Amino acid sequence: MNEKEFVAKREELENTISEARKAIYALEKEYIATNQPFPIGTKVKVTTTNEFDSKGFHIFAIVRDYELCGDVVKPVLAKINKDGSMHKSSNYWVSWWRKPVIEVCKD
Repeated sequence: MNEKEFVAKREELENTISEARKAIYALEKEYIATNQPFPIGTKVKVTTTNEFDSKGFHIFAIVRDYELCGDVVKPVLAKINKDGSMHKSSNYWVSWWRKPVIEVCKD
């Protein structure tokens, strides 16, 4: 194998990998779009519990986006400003192993 053959085969493999990554990305976006429980921009109430307190606590947030963790669609939650709008840079980190309850907030 000479240098030209090596470069040609490597470029062919890189193109195949790039096309496969694009197809996976499109498939993930389609899966998220069909399985999201709330539309983006929805105000939600997130209630979580811990092992010491059965009442739990809740936060109010806005659904900013969705991410895929394995085969589970999880919302990315943004903080709410005092005027009720979405905070530009801050996201809430929700402990998913505690199985939080997310429900639509009634204004």
